[in-house]
Amino acid sequence: MKKIILALVLLCVIFPLAFSSVSLGVRANGGLNLGTKEATDSGDIPDKKVLPGFGAGLYARWDLPIVPFLGIQSGLDFYSGNGIKYAEEDAGESYSLTYSYNTLDIPVLVTFRLPLGLVKTTLFAGPNFSFPVGKVKGSATGAGAKVEGDAFEFDSIMVFGMQAGIDTSLGLGPLDLVLGLRYINDFANTRIKYSDSVSEDFLTRRNLILSLGVEFGF
Repeated sequence: MKKIILALVLLCVIFPLAFSSVSLGVRANGGLNLGTKEATDSGDIPDKKVLPGFGAGLYARWDLPIVPFLGIQSGLDFYSGNGIKYAEEDAGESYSLTYSYNTLDIPVLVTFRLPLGLVKTTLFAGPNFSFPVGKVKGSATGAGAKVEGDAFEFDSIMVFGMQAGIDTSLGLGPLDLVLGLRYINDFANTRIKYSDSVSEDFLTRRNLILSLGVEFGF
């Protein structure tokens, strides 16, 4: 997995830096995780809740020399709190169950920029490569107590999906303040292991993410 991540970073981030029109940015992420247990059926979990998450990332964008309002953007984002939260009842007691995990994500995006004086709007979309890290951690809250559950290993090295959204930036001298909203939808289930020989689909991630960062142009 480390070799795959390194190869994608070299291809999508360092390669554009060889060109003159490059912007670099860092951002903090806060999101609402809308994961479902089945890729084809978002309604199979009763009383599903939104699970908040957070993270941070860095990115590079290369504006095409011939058509400067078009570009390619990539980077590396860490997301914590991917997963799902829902309610269940057992023996008359109501419980809130949470399963969460972390990922490293590398998007490869086509950007379309609309400069409007000091304010610039950027639309973007493209494939997203997600790498689960650590373990899936479970917990249950109910009857006035919180109980930590089992932690499961992943059976997915990389999950392919898409990312799309919009950034709005405000020029502040040598840097831009960037507010962004984007949506990530995995196309396949993240899989977990129950044992060395038993694994199953865990969930399909769907995240709505708000970010705030700064961007430098070169």
